[in-house]
Amino acid sequence: MKDMKDVLEQAAAANELSRLFGEIYDSSIETLKADFPQQAAEETGTDFSPELEKLFYETLDEELRLVGALGEQEAKTPEKEEDWLRFGILLSGIISNQNGHWLDCLDVELHNTQGERAVKKILNREWCLDDGQELLKWVQRMLEGDYAKRFARYSAAESEQDLFEEDMDQEDRFSEGRAWRFARHYRERFAPDFFAGWDAGRGAMLLRWGAYLGWITRKEADDGLIALAKDTAGKLHSWREFGQSYLAGAMLFKLICGEMDGAAYLEEISGSIQELLRGKPEEGVGQWRAFAWPRI
Repeated sequence: MKDMKDVLEQAAAANELSRLFGEIYDSSIETLKADFPQQAAEETGTDFSPELEKLFYETLDEELRLVGALGEQEAKTPEKEEDWLRFGILLSGIISNQNGHWLDCLDVELHNTQGERAVKKILNREWCLDDGQELLKWVQRMLEGDYAKRFARYSAAESEQDLFEEDMDQEDRFSEGRAWRFARHYRERFAPDFFAGWDAGRGAMLLRWGAYLGWITRKEADDGLIALAKDTAGKLHSWREFGQSYLAGAMLFKLICGEMDGAAYLEEISGSIQELLRGKPEEGVGQWRAFAWPRI
């Protein structure tokens, strides 16, 4: 049988070891928060740290500056009605660039099993869509200014608590708080209609994907693209502003959804915008550069 003194000494040693491990863990987390705020939030399962949100804002501001410095031809009045359809297709340019899609026609790529499977996977996984009816409902929401309404709602709230509902869980409250802080940060700089580009770019891509899969008719796609085109041209004034709108909407989206890869996502979008406004279309880039923003 162990002497009581030995038992007490072993217990004290175990407590000291536990305390030491706790200090090491706390120190590691603090270091992680300071140097890698994104990974720290993922590790601890908490809301975004102030450092991570600051990184998002700094990245957005820099990419907005880069896009704003790009050159493009002056806006001009479309010569024929078909130009509106062409413009509508080009509104899907950012996502098309990211996915290697065509931008010179309604179809996104060749009709084959591999291509259709890839597009269907995107719609199923990222949009939870599997039919044209639900797809058109999403497009209608975007035509009605989905993110413009969201930004207006967040901007109007005096505090993030004003956005909370009784049955909201903690993650939903975190989400509302992140979006509210974003709106407070940018409400003097952005008007709600500024977010038209984020809605239109995604809506145009949904219509093209839906037509490619045969979920919607060619007429439904054309009518939707022309409606998005005319609405967007009435709210924004250049490809640069459209790109900036898309960047701002993308950041708000990431904050609402609690996705911590926002900085890298903004940089990827900015890269696509720069390719669309530079180079030559025959080289697979510069498609926006070759088509003047339509003036209404």
